[in-house]
Amino acid sequence: MKILGIRIDNVDQKQALQRVEELLEDGKQHYLVTLNPEFVIKARSDQEFKEILNKADLSVSDGIGLIFASRFLSSKLKERVTGIDLMEKICKLASDQDWSVFLLGAKQGVADTAVDKLKQRHPNLKAEAGPFGRVVVNNGLIHSKDSLLAKKSFKKLESFKPTVLFVALGAGNQEKWIVQNLEKMPSVRLAIGVGGAFDFVSGRIIRAPNIFQRLGLEWFWRFCCQPWRIRRILNSTIKFPYLMIRYGKRND
Repeated sequence: MKILGIRIDNVDQKQALQRVEELLEDGKQHYLVTLNPEFVIKARSDQEFKEILNKADLSVSDGIGLIFASRFLSSKLKERVTGIDLMEKICKLASDQDWSVFLLGAKQGVADTAVDKLKQRHPNLKAEAGPFGRVVVNNGLIHSKDSLLAKKSFKKLESFKPTVLFVALGAGNQEKWIVQNLEKMPSVRLAIGVGGAFDFVSGRIIRAPNIFQRLGLEWFWRFCCQPWRIRRILNSTIKFPYLMIRYGKRND
């Protein structure tokens, strides 16, 4: 189905993981996107980003706003499939199947701590991490402000030869970086932009209690923990519903 011109696969978590396993086993390179209202809003003014989202091999609904929007369109999405939950499930699958994973991005030390936590939960998991530094855009290409740091991480990635790559560079930047660089990483069969998932996995930020998640109030928890996110939260809770009411029935 489509919401404001952006394709979303109507899958539950089990089906999404099954599709991930199929992608990992076909020997080709793929990328997955975890959609939320912020992505959809950004794509309306960024044609390149819109095309990247719509060409993804799998696009899941990470955002309660998309679930509500699908009901407004009378095409109910099965369930929310969050990036962090899918990341955890993929790591479990990788541990069982002897696949390796690499975490790229986030603040210095966060990805390393996330890897340690993942290995504690999945002792057989082969995982490594590398920071990227602050993102800058030059002529449409995604770069790191700290080029030496990024090069060091990329060399580590190339040496490690991961099967799965999780990228945390922020909405839009991470998806563009993946598309721009995936062919340069032949070992990677599946790349996924995961936003702030490393922060949650590492324990740097506490995830919303289950009751907040079930009630669709995870955004409110994020605001309480990270009030500087207010503009992004308002986009999801005010601008996105407005756009749905005004343009929701159109698929362009």
